[in-house]
Amino acid sequence: MWVKSLPVNYGDVDNLKQSIIAILKDESFGLRMIQRGYEAKNSKFCVETYQEKLENVYDTLLDVAS
Repeated sequence: MWVKSLPVNYGDVDNLKQSIIAILKDESFGLRMIQRGYEAKNSKFCVETYQEKLENVYDTLLDVAS
């Protein structure tokens, strides 16, 4: 079974339940979801990303102050 995503609307308990069941029944799909979540977390919340953003803020502030 291949499913690209399992969107669930807030408060839709039945859809959430069906999505969880689909993930549990298909181990490879569950593993892909874990991998994609790990990659998303690392790309959005890594130290290097925040460092670069903070450096850009400081550079902008220093340019304005000059």
